Amino acid sequence: MATALTHDQCDFERYKGPQLQALIEDNQVIGQLPVHDTRFLSCAEFVQKYEKTNKPVLIQNCHLDWPAANWRFDSFEAEYGPYLFALYNGQQFSLSEYLQYAQGRAIHDLQPLYLFDDLSKLSPTDDCPKSQILNSYTVPKYFCDDLFTLDPVHLEFEPPVERPRYRWIIIGPPRSGTCLHIDPVGTSAWNTVLLGHKRWVLFPPNTNTSVIQRDGLTAEQWFIQVLPLLDKVETGLIEFTQGPGDTLFVPQGWWHIVLNLDLTLAITQNYASKYNYEIVSKRVNEEYPEFARVWNRHVKL
Repeated sequence: MATALTHDQCDFERYKGPQLQALIEDNQVIGQLPVHDTRFLSCAEFVQKYEKTNKPVLIQNCHLDWPAANWRFDSFEAEYGPYLFALYNGQQFSLSEYLQYAQGRAIHDLQPLYLFDDLSKLSPTDDCPKSQILNSYTVPKYFCDDLFTLDPVHLEFEPPVERPRYRWIIIGPPRSGTCLHIDPVGTSAWNTVLLGHKRWVLFPPNTNTSVIQRDGLTAEQWFIQVLPLLDKVETGLIEFTQGPGDTLFVPQGWWHIVLNLDLTLAITQNYASKYNYEIVSKRVNEEYPEFARVWNRHVKL
């Protein structure tokens, strides 16, 4: 059964650097977020309760049979240390260089650098060391029906096209994070933390963005300066800590902001399903017309 958790009102000091450690131990939620163990949540129940209703849910233990479940930062660096990974801004460093920074100098930066490496163009069969990352996890059963995944047979006589970027490995030190946003082209997303802890705030699609958005703030500054002023009931926000083995379903259109509480590693993917197809189709036609022409001919609803 799902559990719904509640929490006392937050304050300004709660999100400052020295206090982040306390949030790691905080297993409660502001707002309503169902929590399930994957062993007791069927795909049919997920669709009926969450995907069709466009509601977030936290699912635990989807990762237990992944090789990535055994990752530690030292073992991950031993395997991928020499290879280049991209930051959120596109700048590239070797993984070893980045981890040295993340475990050292990052603590002094106003806005710590966030590794957000795009795996979209890789294939598990590529002759590329980083492609082995894709063999280290499997898409959780709830998200396998991705309408962007087209049958290669149907593409044999089509011009080469690339689907919108959709999967990333993300690593960030404490106080790094992503600013308030919704996911691209109307997609939904899933995010699995493998190492570390993230603090999330989610807002429903109909939220008045003038109330929650502040230009020019880092994720940490938003948590300190904006979040404590928001009316938790009026905005309908959900705030919680995501830890190792937790997979979050982020429905399409939900605004979210994320703050890393310690050195964190996660896998995330965006996807399209028949329940968000109309919105995704409209956005893809506008933003990716070449892909849309091929996709519209072969997508199976």
